[in-house]
Amino acid sequence: MVIKIIRESDEPKPEIIKYFKISEIQANAILEIKLRQLAKLEQIKLEEEKSMLVDEQKEIEKILGSSSRLKTLIKKELLEIKAEYGDDRNSPIEASSSAKVFSEEETLVTEPITVILSSAGWIRSAKGHEIDPTSLNYRGDDSLQDFCRGRNNQNAVFLDSQGKAYSIAGHTLPSARGLGDPITGRVSADSGVKFISTLIGNDEDKYMIMNTAGYGYISEFKNMVSNKKSGRAFMKIPNDAELLRAIHVREDDHRFIVAASNIGRLLIFPLSELPILPKGKGNKVVNIPKVKFESGEESHSSSS
Repeated sequence: MVIKIIRESDEPKPEIIKYFKISEIQANAILEIKLRQLAKLEQIKLEEEKSMLVDEQKEIEKILGSSSRLKTLIKKELLEIKAEYGDDRNSPIEASSSAKVFSEEETLVTEPITVILSSAGWIRSAKGHEIDPTSLNYRGDDSLQDFCRGRNNQNAVFLDSQGKAYSIAGHTLPSARGLGDPITGRVSADSGVKFISTLIGNDEDKYMIMNTAGYGYISEFKNMVSNKKSGRAFMKIPNDAELLRAIHVREDDHRFIVAASNIGRLLIFPLSELPILPKGKGNKVVNIPKVKFESGEESHSSSS
């Protein structure tokens, strides 16, 4: 700047005094220095500034090239900021002992559903209880096997012809807008078994469980629920016998059991005479002679 003033100004001394705020003696001393000396001083100053900038560049490149150096620098600067501007926290931090992770079932919007089981073992779920399962479309020659009504936050149970019970969460069933999915894709059942019945309800709900050999008992819904894909052994089925559809029993509404065989024999007896069991073979509901049963002449066909 000194060189510029000397070169461009007609009266450089007052301008130098004003710009650098120095005395007249100092200004005279500067003006007596030759321009090449001033230029040399300016060059030295620029070289010193360049050297300082190069050192600063190297330091910055070291920091940017090392994540640990960068973290150290950030930590140091944050501590300096905290020391200069920080104060005590105004709002306390308290741990909450009541915090918990919600399960998928707890976040569901509970709504009524109708669960449909087809004869070929395809399952699906329709919203609401107004739907008529017989009005739905089925694959080829497939048709309705059984259905039940409950809520989507309940387990749906499926009983197969060998007396095993399988559970599937109601909200995970495929929509009845389509044709459903094969139940064998959701559970591990033995090859060749047929799925007979589906039911849904609360743990204490009671169901009448029967088979074609004439045996039966009453059991609570919770006894059929299983968290295993392989299900659980629920009813012991005699050789050549098959499970009948489960019947929901409401003790306030139902007092008698009506059992019928395929040849028209009918038996009526009090509901209280049928045992309540968690699982097993059950009692003989209607007497089917062994010879007639094994020959296929007579079997227990229905109860209500």
